[in-house]
Amino acid sequence: MVKEVADRAVFDDVCRVIGRAAVMVKQSGQVVNGSTIKMMLENHATQSNDDYMKSIYTVAQCVMA
Repeated sequence: MVKEVADRAVFDDVCRVIGRAAVMVKQSGQVVNGSTIKMMLENHATQSNDDYMKSIYTVAQCVMA
């Protein structure tokens, strides 16, 4: 049960950062596609000091690959 809750939290966080990246790409005037979203996720990962969020950004980048 605890693992299911943790898995759901990771899934929710991955979806959230992908959505946020898509919005930021759109707001920047770039074409929203897998490549530009992945680049935005890479940018966010390098700026994060939080190990958990870095792992979320890594998973999100893999999803967008």
